[in-house]
Amino acid sequence: MARAALDYLNDPKYVVQVNPLPAGTHWGPEGAPMVISTPREIYDLMARVPEGQFMLADDLRDYLAKKHNGFVTCPLTTGIFMNIASKAAEELREQTGEVGMAWWRTVKKAGALNEKAPGGPENQKKLLEAEGHELLPKGKKNFKLADLERNRFILS
Repeated sequence: MARAALDYLNDPKYVVQVNPLPAGTHWGPEGAPMVISTPREIYDLMARVPEGQFMLADDLRDYLAKKHNGFVTCPLTTGIFMNIASKAAEELREQTGEVGMAWWRTVKKAGALNEKAPGGPENQKKLLEAEGHELLPKGKKNFKLADLERNRFILS
């Protein structure tokens, strides 16, 4: 049986790491500190986005890099942990009937919706539109926010 996202969210094996970037990466100079966050930290930061606003994954990564004295935050693990956080929020909603963390308020680069979001980009689109955001088509199956500066939330 597959583990629940809530199990990953609260797994003590995940700790914030700051590792040197290997040679040949395009994320920064060799040896620069790269932050690898945790599902719990990502969840808690995504939960800070107020209703009617949104946060870009790039802004989340920039915040984490600064917070942990890194040059960059790993985009791969951040994306994976955003998906875990989103699914954990849905599991909590199913268990309690309450919306805890509004995962749909965090979008990908350039305002694109997350193809792996609970219910897919159509569901994320519906939830964002309910909060007053305008979305445009992005390809055949996805959408993006129409205005990236209007209602953009920046962590501080």
